[in-house]
Amino acid sequence: MTNNQSSELYIQTLGTPRPQPRPRFFEGRVIANSNPNAQLWKRTLVASFLAQKQAQGWKQPQPDQTIAVAMVFMFATPDKSRWKTNHNHKPDTDNLAKLVLDVMTQVGIVEDDCIVSRLMVEKRWCNKEDEGLLMSVCSLAGGKGRKKIKKDS
Repeated sequence: MTNNQSSELYIQTLGTPRPQPRPRFFEGRVIANSNPNAQLWKRTLVASFLAQKQAQGWKQPQPDQTIAVAMVFMFATPDKSRWKTNHNHKPDTDNLAKLVLDVMTQVGIVEDDCIVSRLMVEKRWCNKEDEGLLMSVCSLAGGKGRKKIKKDS
C-alpha cells in the first residue's frame, strides 16, 4: 500500500438517517418499493462517501480480505436528557445498516458487502446539529475472506 492509501476510513455524514425501504405487496404484487426520504438520505450518503474516501486515500479491499464496519446512527431530539443515550425506536437497526452497506458497494468502498465480517451498529439520541451517521471501516489483520469455489462439472 502506498503512503497516500489508507486501510482505515472514517466517515461523518450529517442528515436524518433513513432505513432501506422494504417492498410493499398487495394481492401478491409489489406496489411500492421507494421512499423519497430514503432516496434523499441515500444521495447524501453517496456524495459524502465519495468525497471522504477520496480525501482519505481509501483503497478498495481485495475480494479475499475481510473488513470491520462500525456505524453509529445519531437521531435528533429536543430532549437534552436523552442526548448520548441509546435510541430504541423505529427505524430498525438492520434496515439502517442495509442501506449504508448498499451505498458502500455502490460507491466502491467495497466491491461486495459480503466481505464485512464484523459489523457493529448503534442508534443514539443527539442534538439537531449532530444528527447523521458516524462510521469507520477497517481491514481486519490476517483475515482471509472468500475463495473462488470450484464448481463440479
